[in-house]
Amino acid sequence: MILLLNQLINGLHVGAIYALIALGYTMVYGIVRLINFAHGDILMVGAYAAVVMITMLNLPVPLVIVLVILTCVVFGVLIERIAYKPLRNSPRISSLITAIGVSMLLQNLALLIFTPTPKPYPISLKLPALNIGPLMIGSTSPGPRIGVQVLSWMKPARLCHFSKSSRPSAKPGTYQILPLFRRVNSAGIQ
Repeated sequence: MILLLNQLINGLHVGAIYALIALGYTMVYGIVRLINFAHGDILMVGAYAAVVMITMLNLPVPLVIVLVILTCVVFGVLIERIAYKPLRNSPRISSLITAIGVSMLLQNLALLIFTPTPKPYPISLKLPALNIGPLMIGSTSPGPRIGVQVLSWMKPARLCHFSKSSRPSAKPGTYQILPLFRRVNSAGIQ
């Protein structure tokens, strides 16, 4: 019975990660009406960037987290500007094929640069397991597991609040959200 409960906790952890990725796909499709197959590949770029920054540049982990977020944002903006923006007025199939092509390009570049041999992640968090009675959460690092669970519940709630508090503007497909920003549309914040 204890093993079953531990596996249930592990399943909730992995499911929470899948839920966050699915939320990203849903948001992109809901705003741009494009299934961005490179969505997961941007995460891969971030993971490899973190490995390079930690192992080769010996940067501290908090700084690496900030730099990886910036790296992913830059890659996302570049892909949008170079690959997707020129196809905005094209048929949807063109954007779909481009999304698949961008995904394949990022994957093959990663294979060329980092080779297909698995590499261990360079850091391990030496945190004790969180024991709740006979249940054990994370034998190596319960902190990130609990953080992922909290995030996976907070993000959809914040997105729901955001979508209810934003209101459509005069231009179709455009929403007014904050006084700081004028409009949000499929091209981004203007």
